Amino acid sequence: KASGEYSFDALESALPAALQAGLNPEQTVDIIKKTIKASGEHSFSALGSALPAALRATSKAKLTPEQTVDIIKKTIEASGKYSMNALESALPAALKEYNGNNLNEIVQGATTVTKYIRKNTMTLNDAAKNLEFRYTNVKDKQSLAEELARSINSYYESNEIPSQYTASKFAVLINTLHDNEGSIDRTDTIREQITKSSTFKAKYHLIAEANADLYQSTFDKLFSSFPQDKVGELRRVDPNGNYWTDFIIQIGERDRLNELLSQDPNFFREAVDKGISSSPKLEKNTVSLANTFVDFYSKPEYSGEKEYFEGRLVELYKSADSQGEQASYAYLIKLSENPANEEFRKLHSTLPELPAVNVPQCSGDVCTGKQYFYIDENWYDITLKAYTKPGGIYQFGVVEQTDTTTVLEKKVSGKTMRMVLTTDNSDASDVLNDDETILVVHRGHSYNSKKTFEGRSNKEKIIIDGGCGGPGRVLEIQKQYPNAQVVYDKNTAEGVVNQYEAYKILRRVTLGQTDWDNVRDKTEIERGIVLPNDKNQLFLTYKKRLLRTPP
Repeated sequence: KASGEYSFDALESALPAALQAGLNPEQTVDIIKKTIKASGEHSFSALGSALPAALRATSKAKLTPEQTVDIIKKTIEASGKYSMNALESALPAALKEYNGNNLNEIVQGATTVTKYIRKNTMTLNDAAKNLEFRYTNVKDKQSLAEELARSINSYYESNEIPSQYTASKFAVLINTLHDNEGSIDRTDTIREQITKSSTFKAKYHLIAEANADLYQSTFDKLFSSFPQDKVGELRRVDPNGNYWTDFIIQIGERDRLNELLSQDPNFFREAVDKGISSSPKLEKNTVSLANTFVDFYSKPEYSGEKEYFEGRLVELYKSADSQGEQASYAYLIKLSENPANEEFRKLHSTLPELPAVNVPQCSGDVCTGKQYFYIDENWYDITLKAYTKPGGIYQFGVVEQTDTTTVLEKKVSGKTMRMVLTTDNSDASDVLNDDETILVVHRGHSYNSKKTFEGRSNKEKIIIDGGCGGPGRVLEIQKQYPNAQVVYDKNTAEGVVNQYEAYKILRRVTLGQTDWDNVRDKTEIERGIVLPNDKNQLFLTYKKRLLRTPP
């Protein structure tokens, strides 16, 4: 009766927290009423998250009902249209730091973080599980940057085997802070301060493990802040070379290899050699280094590397312990189109050719694609608006719509092209196993990719991994879906590019196109989109062919 339309959140979250905090029935009803009055349209978030967090804080230090309602009210006033994010994520996390005397610091920290992180407060809290991030140290954007950098530094100092998943979240947070600060006052103070305050070790790991999640400009700032003796520092922070290969691969993707090559050619070769020499990550490194080897073979500035690795690959192929290992070396050898070393050339000529890959076809008169979005971004709304804009380039019509899903259709040469947009990923595994959907697209951050691609299937599909960090996940996705063909972005994935690429590919499939080279346009070249027939996509298919070929 007291909660009205907010009864669900009151009964599910606020009431249990109130009882646990020791409030009697009258006090419970009173604080729920006052919270609703103070929160207005944000009462769902206040009752569901902020109030329970405040009530839990009373177990550590007494927080009166009046204080509880007051901090919720102040948080809403300071957060404006991002009040939901503040109430559901930032304030509950900040209240964990309550000591009985720091309410003002809690509100200031929660609202400042929300101001600059907005919808990504949940991402910060998820990453903060592994950090020592303290909301009460945040007073303004400068201290926010310093606190985040301090936390990231601490994480890399205290973890011998850091998580790539966590690194991706750090990268996304840095990009988000940059975007939001720029939209507020057109400055770049936060990112500049994070770069300045981060240790070399933290920056090294961010590039080695989360480079594809970083904006080009963020990468440039981090890499440009390295000391002059880059190789010396790399050897100091990673003496066993555990991440050398990853680092080399990532700076190669950013066209900055020459700086290390000119400083210490031996280190460069050592790092690549380490990645392909009996490594537990041999398959992954083979795929990740494919583009690097293509450069070795084709670019004059890498003539020394070409000469060295032609000889080295012959050695590794002949001494491999298994056919599986041999397959990796054979694949790297076949990437060359102009062998120089005589022994390398002879081996190259005896190995099977790289496979040809054709575009999968949809059956029937309806070709269906489905794109999975996540609520920590607003690309669902942006894509829906673009696809249905009158006079726009896409010209879809809405045929069905719910709170989470929109079904779009248009006619293409007598066939129906159907595109489903959704923020509900609960059926992703089923869709990847059905006979109707030819195109499945992940439209979220890299750390959400596994939520879209968590199952297994032998169906023929086209999969677009639209998150950043595609090169690092392509092998895993290909193993999960061996008959699917994967499209990914080797750079920082952009929503506008992904929405166009998904549309273009589904349209070409609907038109019956079978050749990936006829699907390719300037988008792939200019934006770093990698299609299934690119050389660095062919390893697993080539390995299967090689293992079937008699010696």
